[in-house]
Amino acid sequence: MASAVSTNAPISSPFDKDIQGSVLHLVLKSLGCGSSVDSYDRRKLLQKLIYIVQKSGVDLGYGYRWYLAGPYSSELAGAYFRIEGRTKEYEQASAKLKLNPEVLAKLNRISQALGSEMNDVDLLEAMASALYLGTRNIGYLRTLKPNIPASKWKRAFDKIDSLKLLPD
Repeated sequence: MASAVSTNAPISSPFDKDIQGSVLHLVLKSLGCGSSVDSYDRRKLLQKLIYIVQKSGVDLGYGYRWYLAGPYSSELAGAYFRIEGRTKEYEQASAKLKLNPEVLAKLNRISQALGSEMNDVDLLEAMASALYLGTRNIGYLRTLKPNIPASKWKRAFDKIDSLKLLPD
């Protein structure tokens, strides 16, 4: 996670010390999706998007486990609630940081691959679930996630393939 950013500024506030939260803030800002967590779907979207970001090779340090809606990180949940409550302070702290070019390139690839579908919660849930379980077996995945239609799974695998995240 530490290699994702660089800084020359001194640490001067508690928000500066929460490097992980500040990096998360920068990543979300770079993806253009903001850090609002005002609804269940929004929180689910952030959980799945950050999982996909990490599977793309950007180590943000969040561990995941399987949950009802797919991969879930309680550490990430704590981080986005901290940011939501103190957005201005995290904005100031993250202004002292700079995402490394390799990280920016990976985030740009994700943004381009997802495009306008970056806010499609079902698509991100399908992608993250397939990646977490490491399978392309749509039949099996649909037994775990019956509310996600087969067409959405197909689209999820198209996105996974375009990002080269799961072997054939």
